[in-house]
Amino acid sequence: MDSGASGNESIRRKRGAAKAKFRRKVKFFHTHVEKESSSEVLRWIFEDVEKSFDEMESIHMQLIEQRDSTSMDNEDQYMDMLEDERIEVRCLLDTKLGNKSVKKDQTTVKLKPFDPPLFSGNVRDWPTFKETFNKLVVPQCFITVFGV
Repeated sequence: MDSGASGNESIRRKRGAAKAKFRRKVKFFHTHVEKESSSEVLRWIFEDVEKSFDEMESIHMQLIEQRDSTSMDNEDQYMDMLEDERIEVRCLLDTKLGNKSVKKDQTTVKLKPFDPPLFSGNVRDWPTFKETFNKLVVPQCFITVFGV
């Protein structure tokens, strides 16, 4: 049993070192986000974050295999916390990449102001006005963005 405990301790140290590496990569990623580094740099750093997380998860699974079921909840909480960090980094990367691509691809078109139909007050003009108004102003659910 003593060798099992020392084996667990050895795996715990490896996991601690992997966690430190993961956190260092996450911090490095955040630093480059603040510097507004290019999207390529952010992708490369994120790949390193992913690799270090996978390494840590592999070591964590070794530890789980040797542990009893009573302490599994604590071990799962440990990984859940780190998984949250990884997801946060992924979301930040997606946000940064999304913002940059929108800025590059965004085009604007200036349209002339919309002149809605005006009712003259003549009762005989009402059916024509109503039909035109409904076609132009009232939303039609079957009309798509392209007007098809």
